Amino acid sequence: MIRYGKLINGQLEYAPLNKYQQGVWYIPCPATLLVKEGYKIVVTTEKPDDDREYKEIWEETVTAITQKWEPVEE
Repeated sequence: MIRYGKLINGQLEYAPLNKYQQGVWYIPCPATLLVKEGYKIVVTTEKPDDDREYKEIWEETVTAITQKWEPVEE
């Protein structure tokens, strides 16, 4: 399933799955409405499978927000 979200202070906030607007329920909320409200496609990735510790970071482009993994410096 394609999810949409926004970055707020570096933290991902997912878009609502359902939305009530101008007297109409949208179930599920259409992508066109979410994009008009500034939401972008969220691309998640697998955390690297090794012994190091990682922190999750989010990288934003014009059309998407992508999950990245950064090694924690010791």
